[in-house]
Formats: sequence, structure tokens, C-alpha cells
Amino acid sequence: MNKNTWIIVFFVALAGHIIGERLHNQKTDIIYKGGRGFRINFKKAIDPSQVDEVRNDLTKAFDGERPVIKSISNDSVLDIITAYRINESSREADSVVIARMMKGLKSNLPPDITYEQFDQEYKLGQKMLQPLKHGLDPGLGRTIYPFLYYGCKALLIPLLLIFFLVSAKGISSPLKKWIGGALLFSWIGDVLLMFVSKNEIFFLLGLGSFLTAHIFYIFSFQKITRTEKLRRNIFLDIITAVYTLSLLFFLKPYLGEMKIPVYAYGCILGTMLGGALRLSALKNRPAGFSIVFGASLFVISDSMLALNKFYQPFEAAGILIMLTYGLAQLFIVKGAIRYLNSVDNR
Repeated sequence: MNKNTWIIVFFVALAGHIIGERLHNQKTDIIYKGGRGFRINFKKAIDPSQVDEVRNDLTKAFDGERPVIKSISNDSVLDIITAYRINESSREADSVVIARMMKGLKSNLPPDITYEQFDQEYKLGQKMLQPLKHGLDPGLGRTIYPFLYYGCKALLIPLLLIFFLVSAKGISSPLKKWIGGALLFSWIGDVLLMFVSKNEIFFLLGLGSFLTAHIFYIFSFQKITRTEKLRRNIFLDIITAVYTLSLLFFLKPYLGEMKIPVYAYGCILGTMLGGALRLSALKNRPAGFSIVFGASLFVISDSMLALNKFYQPFEAAGILIMLTYGLAQLFIVKGAIRYLNSVDNR
């Protein structure tokens, strides 16, 4: 196959995964009416097999209103979303909901715990959530979603890597190793994140893999910057720093025990973006623009992922995250190819 064929197959795989993302949402029952969302730290491990028991106990406590529960950060933290007394927004209603939640969780809490202790020590966060709705046929999701969701996602980066190697064939440059390394660790991160529903440790491992991918991209962009003797743009550095720090500051109350990993990842992500923005001064404008645009899309994708996971889930999050992520990788790779070809032709 020629190089353009690999891009076509890449877009087919990306479209397949986006369809799979919609079906995946149906299968995993990410449907709720909205209401109050709570992040509860039980200060002890909650086995995945106990989640159904916790959900049943809370359903009884909430007068039959079944909550949505998902694990977050680690095995001791759960996100609980309930529509119980959804139409009441007073502090009194908040207190009633929290008291009912305490009642439903009593088998997993210390026997002598007080309302004040629960509210201050065990409840990490609380917020009002908008409803999420998905209208696809659940049966269809159970039938074909595994190939589309898992298979197509696993194919995306290998297809880009093949496209990169075919397009840069015959060019000798250390940059090829750095870009190839970034794609390799991105692929490992993609695979690890597929298993987050099994255990939250996979989110941490995936985060580490993508952090490594960004480090490879940082060195790639630095290599280009030094070769082309590009100057630093303080204004762009300030913009990058302000955005990164603002996002981390906003997420801080919702991160729980994930603060340090997310802060570290955020700093590396911001450094990657800053390095890419310097390439806007490249003489090869198409190459520079492509890399800058791709890096910016990467930051947008990761920002949406963080907001969806730690702050508030939003409709079509998975689709938007993967669409911007896939295009981000594609534009970075195409920019790198254009740059390598221009250098090889000098």
C-alpha cells in the first residue's frame, strides 16, 4: 500500500472507534438523570464485586432511586451520582441527601461516625450534574461494539506509525526515533486505558505511558528548534503556562489522591505544547503549522478527558476526546514528515 492508503485506513479506524464509543456508552450504562454527584473516600479498599451491593443499599436509602456509581482514582474512592430529590437545591435538601447516603453506606463506614465527620473527612467533593442521554439500541452495542471500540482504537497509532515510517523511508535522522518513540508509548497508553473499567490502576499506567510519549515529543521539538536555531517566544511561553496552571488549579478540588500524577502530567503536557508553539517560526510553514495544530489538539483532548473524568461527565465526551486525539497525532506526524523531507532535500 502507498502512504495515502494508510491515512485512509487510519480515518476508517478512527470513524469505527467513534461509533464504538457510542455503543460502548450504551453497554456500560453511562446513562443518568443528573442530580447530585459525590466523591466518597472510604479510606479502605472497595472491591469491584462490592459495588453492586453498595448500589443496592443506596437504592433503598434513596427510596428506590438507583444511583450511578463508578470507581475513581483508586480502589477506596467512588463517585456516586443520585437523582434523589433532584428538583430541590436548598442546603436542607443537600443535608437530607447526604444523611440518606450515610445510611446507605453504613456497612462500609465506621460504626460511630458522625454526620460532620462524614461530610468533612469522607466526602471529597460534591456538585450538581446535568443529565446524560444516549439513544442507541443496547443490543446492538453488546453485539458489535468490542471490535469497533477496542479493535479500531488499538489500530489507530500503529497505522500512523506505518504511515510515518513509509513516508520518511530513506531519511536518516535522530528525529525519526523520537517521533517513533512518542507513537509507541501513545499506543501503549491507548491499550492500557481500555482496561480502566476493570481497575483504576490502568488509568495511572496509561497516564504514565502518555507522559513518556510527551517527553519523546518534547525532545523531538527541541531537536528541530536547535537545528533551525529558533528563538524562544516569551509571549507564547506565558500563554502556555497560564493555561496549564489555570486548568490544574481548577481541577485541584476534584483530584483526590491523583493530584501529584495529574500535576506531573499537566506540567509535561504544557512543556510539550510550549515546545511545539516555538515551531510556528519554522521557515517550512506547513510543517510548523501542522505540528502546532496537532499539539494544540492534543492539549484540548487531554483537557476534555480531565474535565470529564475528574470534574463532570459531559455528553459525547468520549467521541470528542478521541476525535481531537486522533487528529492531533495525525497532524504532528504529518508535520514531522514535511520537516524531514524538507531537510533531506537541502
